[in-house]
Amino acid sequence: KKQVLSQLDQCRAFPDFNNYLAFIFSRGGGGGGNGNEQQPIDLRLAAGLLLKNNLRGSRNSLASSSSAPPSSPQQQQQQQTGNAYVRATLLELLFPSSSSSGLIAASLQPQPPLPRALRSAAAAAAAAIVNSSSSPSPDRFYNGSEGSSESGGLGEWPELLEAMVSALEGRGGGGNNGNDAAAAAVAALEALVAIAEDSPLSLSTPLPARAAVALAAQTPLDALVPRLVSLCRPGIVADDDARCG
Repeated sequence: KKQVLSQLDQCRAFPDFNNYLAFIFSRGGGGGGNGNEQQPIDLRLAAGLLLKNNLRGSRNSLASSSSAPPSSPQQQQQQQTGNAYVRATLLELLFPSSSSSGLIAASLQPQPPLPRALRSAAAAAAAAIVNSSSSPSPDRFYNGSEGSSESGGLGEWPELLEAMVSALEGRGGGGNNGNDAAAAAVAALEALVAIAEDSPLSLSTPLPARAAVALAAQTPLDALVPRLVSLCRPGIVADDDARCG
């Protein structure tokens, strides 16, 4: 066990380590072929949980792919690309129809519905990214500074918030398949629960101007609560994993 932990610590020194974990988590990437072969769920789950732990341990930037800050423009570019790949991969896992990133188009092909364990791990990893960029001060809730200019959290990953809103409105899964829409709504609920557990204050952090205008909301809660209320109407979510009352 100590040898395995030591090897993991060595792997974390590689800037692309999280990218490899994200790839294994998303599709398993078997050997000997084009990399699209499925690996066992337990292996994918292990990669997802390790990715979540790595992301949770990084607070220098949004889902930093390395514990050490980049020391050159080239390394900065590599880190930004890695950050984008991890985010796009998790977004594709949770909401397959929402991701159009060219970063993953070549490696991710249409897949069957995500098993519940993998969906929960993907939601937890997404919450870790949100938490890594959240730094709201609890004092704002006690000193009356509601006009705080702090930002972060979901505001630094607007694509996730927009995908969650679309899913809760029943527009997930491309809007063509009721089962896909229900699965997307459940994924949004899983992500919301994970974010609320990891970084609850981020849900009331003001959104950047672009996201605020696009969603007609000042904070993530402003965007999500009305959709959650509508979602609790009978028959909206047909998944046994998430029902309102």
